[in-house]
Formats: sequence, structure tokens, C-alpha cells
Amino acid sequence: MTKTVLYSSLLLGLLLTLLSYLFFNTSNILYFVLLTIGFLLSVLSFVAILYSDNLKARIFWALLLVCFIIIKPSVRVWLVGKSFYITVHNNQDLFDKVNSILMSKKGKISFPPISISDSSFTTEEIHVINKLLKQASVSYIRKDESKIFYATYGNMDNDGGLFYFYSGITPTKHFGYVKGNWYFD
Repeated sequence: MTKTVLYSSLLLGLLLTLLSYLFFNTSNILYFVLLTIGFLLSVLSFVAILYSDNLKARIFWALLLVCFIIIKPSVRVWLVGKSFYITVHNNQDLFDKVNSILMSKKGKISFPPISISDSSFTTEEIHVINKLLKQASVSYIRKDESKIFYATYGNMDNDGGLFYFYSGITPTKHFGYVKGNWYFD
């Protein structure tokens, strides 16, 4: 391979890795594919550069990679936030309707409910909430005294997603900002 192809492959791999975070919440499959291809392309290109290039070029590309590793965490958080922003923006009307439905109910709420007898929702409300679950790829919803949580990813005990803070309380730590009263975890 020519050096230009190796350099371009490394840069493309790094770019794909970053770009994958834009699909973190909107398309899990695309996120995983871009992240995997970007990572593998970067690693293979960097290893090829280490074996085929002169010392000066190796040092340059190693420093570039170190810079990427240093800035990646903050860029990742920003891009993941943009991914959640896209989800909220594309489904704003449905989120507004579901937030209104849930805030009109007293106490803690889970949807889907634990059992049919636990449901305090009308047929119309269930239809609207189910539409949001499907359209925005939300697996379940939990409401408490201060926030509504929309689970969009995770497994077993480790869930993450969107939070809508409706009680005037805004989080100060641990959450990334999306827009308005929306935050992500």
C-alpha cells in the first residue's frame, strides 16, 4: 500500500469512529458498524504505518493518535448529545403529548405497566405512548416526582436514555444536556 492510502485510511478510521457517536441513540446498528469499522481501520492503518514508514512519520502519526485519544471523550459526549437531540427533535410532538399524559397522573408510573390492573391509562393514551415507544426506540418509561425517564439503550441493571425534568429541578452532575428540560445519561 502507498503511504497516502495508509494515511487516508487512518484518518478515515478516526473520522468513522467519531461519526458513529451521532448514531448512538438513533440507530444502534449503524452506530456499532461505524464504530467497529472505524476502530479496525484505524488500528490496522496505524500498525501498517509503524512497520512501513520512517521514524519522523511514525512519531507524527503517533502524536496525532494521542491527540485524538485525548479529545475523543469530550467530542464523544457532545456527539452523543446531538444524537439524543435528533431523537427529541424528530419526535417532539409525541414526546410533548406523552409528557403531558404522564404529568397528569399522580405518583410514580411505569410504562408498560407491571400488570393490566396497574394501568391508569385510557386506550387513547396507551396508543399515543405505544406510538412513541416504537417511533423513538424507547423500551420503557418511568416517571417520578421530578422527572420522566425514557430508556433508549441498556441491558439488565444498566439502562440509559433521555430524562425530562419537569419539576423545576435541573441536574448539575452526571447528565448531559440535550435541550430545554431534556438531559441524557
